Amino acid sequence: MANVPAPTAAPAQTVRGPLWRITDGLYVRGRFDRWPLAKKVSMLRDYNIGAVVCLVSRMDPALVARLGPLYRQFPLADGRHVNALVADNAARFMARHWSTWARSGTGYNVLVHCQGGKNRAGLVSALALLRCDGTLTPAE
Repeated sequence: MANVPAPTAAPAQTVRGPLWRITDGLYVRGRFDRWPLAKKVSMLRDYNIGAVVCLVSRMDPALVARLGPLYRQFPLADGRHVNALVADNAARFMARHWSTWARSGTGYNVLVHCQGGKNRAGLVSALALLRCDGTLTPAE
């Protein structure tokens, strides 16, 4: 078998890296509350983040002070049994801000984060995308 050249695409981001892009205007990542304030502010600016959805039980006071009502906490326990009401409320908040700002091309991006940036953040991001599409009802 012939040697196949390695792909030229950029390497995948790690959990310690900045953010994972889900779609235009919607990003996820793991926790970053232990970062220095300057690094957090730089990340928000670099990615044009205007709203943050926190899915862990501990809020980040530096981001609360910076974003005010656009930093919202929806604590979801990690595990097999997710509180559907909390997940739906987080998805509604995300869908409202993501569709209003980021999809217009003139606003801010939305960041959702949990501990690792994959299970809860991915679930709530998927729910928000379905809400924006109009195909998901609260009963679903």
